[in-house]
Amino acid sequence: STSRNGIVAFASGTPISDLVWINREGQTIETVSAAREHVDFRLSPDGSVLAITESGQGRSDIYLLDLRRGARVRVSTSPHGEASPVWAPDSRRLLFRSTRKLVHDLFVKDAFDTAPEQPFFTSPFVKYPTSWSRDGRWIAFHTTDEKTRWDVAIAPTSGGETPRVLLPSQFNERQAQFSPDAAWVAYASDESKQDEVYVQSLRDPVMRLQVSVNGGDDPRWRADGTEIFYV
Repeated sequence: STSRNGIVAFASGTPISDLVWINREGQTIETVSAAREHVDFRLSPDGSVLAITESGQGRSDIYLLDLRRGARVRVSTSPHGEASPVWAPDSRRLLFRSTRKLVHDLFVKDAFDTAPEQPFFTSPFVKYPTSWSRDGRWIAFHTTDEKTRWDVAIAPTSGGETPRVLLPSQFNERQAQFSPDAAWVAYASDESKQDEVYVQSLRDPVMRLQVSVNGGDDPRWRADGTEIFYV
């Protein structure tokens, strides 16, 4: 932006943030190189590939980083912004959001095939995919609503059904993650006036537990379902 007296305000470049492996003691074991600034990333279920959203020149694209060979391959093909990759349990398909219709809609693509992506769910509201259940049956995302703000929604991968809002409330619920057995969903909510992590049973709507107590965000389940990691 330029002011009337000729002074220019601008944002300078930011350094590329590191991607690192850490152990349970928080010590860095290894660094994964990233070519550009990344927005988000997701490790494949088999641990071999990192799907990463790289940003630059006013757009974002999804790339695959082969952690064994170091190869880097672009996945997204649209000239519009694409981000938030989520792996299917087969470590092959990717769910992601794209702005090709000027709002974030959800698409699915075989990450290792040149075939074009297929639309999964479109609506007039913004949508951020966050989790694909290990049994392959369900996808979770958070979306906006004029009355209830951010809501967690789940949709069957088989199609034919309208996604259902899991927690309709006046608060913001986001970042849902299915437990490995698909019996629970971990998510973040600001119902206590700050973000905290909760878990909600998918089998009994009455069963809900608060996990964090001094603020929490971005939950992830341990692979065996016995722990939850969060920021």
